[in-house]
Amino acid sequence: MSEQPAELFQVVVCGLPGTLKTFLSARIAHRLGALWLPTVSLAAVTVEPTRLASQRMARYRRCLDALRLTAGIGARVVVEGGFSSMELKRDVFASYPDCAKILIECIADTETRLARLQTRSLDDLDTEQASAQSIVQHGESSLSSVQFGDALAPQAIACSAVIVVDTSNFGFKLRGNLDASLEERISAAIRTSLEEYRVTTKLYPRAGLTESFKTLAASYEESTEWRMDPTLMAHLQVDLPCPASDVVDIGSGTGLAARWYSDQGHRCVGVDISPHMSSKAAPRVLFTNFGSATDLPFFDASFDLALMRQMLHYTEPVLALREARRVLRPTGKLIVASAIAPSAEVKSVWEVFKSATQPLRLRVFSEMDLVEMVSAEGFDIAEVRRATLLREEALAKLAHRASEPACGWTSFMSRMEKAFATLAPSLEFRTTQDGYSYQQFWITVVARNRTKRVGH
Repeated sequence: MSEQPAELFQVVVCGLPGTLKTFLSARIAHRLGALWLPTVSLAAVTVEPTRLASQRMARYRRCLDALRLTAGIGARVVVEGGFSSMELKRDVFASYPDCAKILIECIADTETRLARLQTRSLDDLDTEQASAQSIVQHGESSLSSVQFGDALAPQAIACSAVIVVDTSNFGFKLRGNLDASLEERISAAIRTSLEEYRVTTKLYPRAGLTESFKTLAASYEESTEWRMDPTLMAHLQVDLPCPASDVVDIGSGTGLAARWYSDQGHRCVGVDISPHMSSKAAPRVLFTNFGSATDLPFFDASFDLALMRQMLHYTEPVLALREARRVLRPTGKLIVASAIAPSAEVKSVWEVFKSATQPLRLRVFSEMDLVEMVSAEGFDIAEVRRATLLREEALAKLAHRASEPACGWTSFMSRMEKAFATLAPSLEFRTTQDGYSYQQFWITVVARNRTKRVGH
């Protein structure tokens, strides 16, 4: 049995609604370089009383399965959830191997909690707005529950230390035994996270990208042609070295890219910025971590395959590729799939078109851009798979994601049609009275992690 890495640890953050457990757990995970696993990403929970208990238990079972997996890939983890009973806390800690295990229990007085929940109920970008609205409107018996964190001993739940964080007065205290270095790191993470809360407004609007995907999540898979296209889906499939390989889907969305690998029996995890998209992915991956493609919360050499489907244009691609290579094993494979400009020569005009119609994109790529970038970041290109498919969209749909140009959409599209007719006739760009269409060019780059060869 291989020895566990010295830095492996498990942090469990729990508390009642309005105690800042979600806010703190996300920031503590980031500051400790750990995977953030909120139980809300694992399964849906409704407010229907007759189903609530069974739904919560299903979520906790998935949480335990996800924790066993993270231990297997050597990931430090901060898990966040209600974990209201001693038994649940013991089960969560028992699911991880021997390492430092810390419970962070968030508490707050009733008045403070209600004020925070009222604020969250008004935030259209808050992932738990509906839950906060329900509590504010109907009340919650647990609002007056006795906080037992002060009296909870570490040995009672088989952990190394208990940290009680009072988010009413922003103080905390630790009981138990931790390595001095780890204790200082966790304490510093809590202090700086609490300070961050104090100096920000109490609404937490996500970036425009997160807001966009919140709106799109319910209809994401049917909203455009490429997402479910069978040819593009087949291009994502490669053989892996063993029946149960480790796969990370970076920018996983609803888990479409990973679905085939999960069906083959591989262990798939996702990384995404959108909790609403991630909740749709729950049946297709073991769990999704809310995080950045440029700062993956996994140890080096943890995966056999990294998937990056139609996401590099939303981030810093070089940093994301660098991170993908870091977490891949020496024999690991990378798949990068992306819509591309029709050619390098027309890329500048394509940028104008995409900037107007999809303003959240940071950049567009040509085939040469992607291939050279993947190769430059330490991968050997094994294959480039190409495809085209017809993209059609109504002008009215653009209003949901882009501002209309000063000249108006009809005039703008007419100008694009004339430009592409000369520069890229293969694009077959066409406009109608209420929409436009074109041939969307697509590549899927299959690459292998480049290893140093003897004599080189």
